[in-house]
Amino acid sequence: MENKDFDDLDKILYKEFKQNFKITPTVSKRIDDTINMIKQKQKFRYKVIDSLKKVAVVSVSAVTLFGGYCFAKMIIENYFYTENNGIETAASNGYIYNVNSDYSISNNNKLKVDNILMDDSTLNLSLSLELDNIDYNNIEDVIFSDILITDDSNNILYANNEESFSDYCKKNNLNYNFMDFTENYINSGVNNYIQTIDNNIIKVIYNFTPSALSKYPNSKTLTINLKNLRYSENSEEIKGDWSFTIDLPEYFYNRSNISYKVIDSNNSDFKVKEFNVYNSCSKLIMEMPKLEKVVSDEEFDNLIKKFLEENNRKNAIIKENPDADIPQSETEKRLLEIVDEKGAIYKDIYIENSNGKKFYPSYTSSENSGSIDIDNDTISYWNTFNLNINDLTDNLTLHMNYNNNEIIISLQKN
Repeated sequence: MENKDFDDLDKILYKEFKQNFKITPTVSKRIDDTINMIKQKQKFRYKVIDSLKKVAVVSVSAVTLFGGYCFAKMIIENYFYTENNGIETAASNGYIYNVNSDYSISNNNKLKVDNILMDDSTLNLSLSLELDNIDYNNIEDVIFSDILITDDSNNILYANNEESFSDYCKKNNLNYNFMDFTENYINSGVNNYIQTIDNNIIKVIYNFTPSALSKYPNSKTLTINLKNLRYSENSEEIKGDWSFTIDLPEYFYNRSNISYKVIDSNNSDFKVKEFNVYNSCSKLIMEMPKLEKVVSDEEFDNLIKKFLEENNRKNAIIKENPDADIPQSETEKRLLEIVDEKGAIYKDIYIENSNGKKFYPSYTSSENSGSIDIDNDTISYWNTFNLNINDLTDNLTLHMNYNNNEIIISLQKN
């Protein structure tokens, strides 16, 4: 399903970032500090690589102006918890396709696809990579600058390179435009992480998620094209071109979901439009009252103006002394408070089954949750949870916090 307002906002932000947004030394330093802090808390080395346009999804588009730690904290810590227990549960219950493809070799660098998991809301790829003449102690990420994933119906599931996108469309006589998303050209969020490095084999996981109200098609074949990679932010690009065409199993393209309906609610202003459960996750779509403004537009504009002025001064200091320890300003602290308050509805929410087991949001990409305005008083809100078909009961309960009031909605299987 296409949402014009959402896509228009996405394109506006993409154009703005493409033309004007610069990663200053301060932004880079603080994002690195935040990522390093998260790495220390995680078992493996996670790294978010979503493009900046995806900020639109989290419904706090103004945060793109914040820069520095504020940007890193909101995007990474609040919205990119790199876990999806639903995927792990689905895989452990056999809902995964072991590809075991042959290695594709390019410039003496070897890459293969190990397995795939796909349903309406998830495309998960596991890759194995062997790099030639590289010090493995310096490997931090596997970042492909050109990814194109398509299927047997010429649907584009993901594209991050305009030239490759345009070449594919021209070759297949497709009237698609880069960043103009439709049900045949999916606006996908993505993140990746290195799972293991063992005997010079790098195991990499890529999670793709369709945006907002979109869903992945019932593809019978996937074609995965990967080009050119970096193994850290500062490494030189390794040239390469790896391509795979993979026939998917019937249980992927003949998949089905289980839907639920509302049977009771303690607040009629919260209207569940859809609650569907898939093999890897479950997805909520609801209409709800628009959140009250945390601050007035005037105060917010003044905070932004002041922050940018402070940031310019910080940049000058960092330029002279990259190791300078610059304390967080009161302006930045206030902006962080605003971001935290605006993001509350995406965090303080869970699903509980009849056995008392709780399932929380699965933040594998920015597309997992978000909201768009319907009118001046109402938003359409969505979120994705770790609950999948393996933990279903006939009745479920949705819990969420809204303006310090608990909303409780009872659901029943259709």
